[in-house]
Amino acid sequence: MKIEVIKDKKYIYLLCNKMTQPVGDLYSSSMDSKVLKDISFSNPRVLVGFSETGEEIYRGIQRALSPERVKEIKKYVNEYEYSTFPSSIILNFPHEKVDIYDVDISLNVTSSIEDINYPIDLKNKKIDNFSKMVLLVFPYEESIAQIIDGQHRMSGFEDDCKIDFDLPITIFIDQSVEQQAEIFSTINGKQTRVTPSLVYELFGINERPSPYKTAHNIVVALNNSEESPLKNWFKRLGKSNKYYEGYITQSTANQNILKILCGNAKQVDEDMRVLSRGEKLSMETKFSSKLPVLREFYIDNDEITIIKILFNFFNAVKECLPDEWNKKDSIFKKTIGFVALFKVLNDLIPLGLNEKKLSKEFFISILNNISIDSNITISSKGVNELYFQFKEFYNEKVENLNG
Repeated sequence: MKIEVIKDKKYIYLLCNKMTQPVGDLYSSSMDSKVLKDISFSNPRVLVGFSETGEEIYRGIQRALSPERVKEIKKYVNEYEYSTFPSSIILNFPHEKVDIYDVDISLNVTSSIEDINYPIDLKNKKIDNFSKMVLLVFPYEESIAQIIDGQHRMSGFEDDCKIDFDLPITIFIDQSVEQQAEIFSTINGKQTRVTPSLVYELFGINERPSPYKTAHNIVVALNNSEESPLKNWFKRLGKSNKYYEGYITQSTANQNILKILCGNAKQVDEDMRVLSRGEKLSMETKFSSKLPVLREFYIDNDEITIIKILFNFFNAVKECLPDEWNKKDSIFKKTIGFVALFKVLNDLIPLGLNEKKLSKEFFISILNNISIDSNITISSKGVNELYFQFKEFYNEKVENLNG
């Protein structure tokens, strides 16, 4: 690990071993405990209400810190001469904060720390082809990485801890709440310190609704259905895999779905609180000034209709702009293009609801004969550049329908 200051801002360079598993790519390394404490945070489960039977309802993916356990770990770290934590702290980083570089590493062996008398002499030998090594670069910022597993171990390191202690870490990139819960459950599910009911809840076996669960279900349908124009478009854990390439991170997809259901993050939390009390959601959005365009279907638990509307819209875009859609480097297969399409969707759905038409043919009638310039800024600014091209094209049609 190396810390470097670039333009008055600290960055961490972390050499990692890339591991490929069925779930996707993950990265293993080690980090100084003081640095890890600075950049990490946990998501403990907190009580948000009670069910009709009096059962406590929690949110978050981790157990609350046990004061007794924290005390024991602090004592172990600071007083035990041979203290060790050989198992990894599991972290989740947002993809927006991490750059990943392939590195070409060769080692020149100069001396042996301990001669075990293997039949080969590696001294003065050059070793090549460390093909699984990568360099992760991210800002040295407070709370940039979420702890999926290991919060109790981290709690044992005081802010003024004087001990040099490197901790093994395993890094995932860009997981949704559901994926974090799944990994946490898998790691801890067979251990007595985590109850089976918690494991079932985190895996989604518990049928209690939530906006995250609805968004997750919709994204899975968009990604997996043979009828979906977005089949295999989404990257699990933020990365492509050997089964399909993927273009858009699942996190980006979830965030945009949540916007058309709830409006914003504060309203998502409010909906979670309402649902946790066993109450029914309403059209009223306390924290979103603009009514989310598909909220009426969301509060009726009508995921099928939401999915059909999304199929219709994206199929219409595909049919109206086939050349751009089918290009390998299509702007729609980049985050800025995908987000811009959701802004277009936000404009057109209210119009379709008024007309009682949200079929593919309706969206085609609005977008037919459109042409776009996909040579736009590859940044957040580019989202609006593309969106305004669409808006300028369909504004007159929308005004005629409204008139």
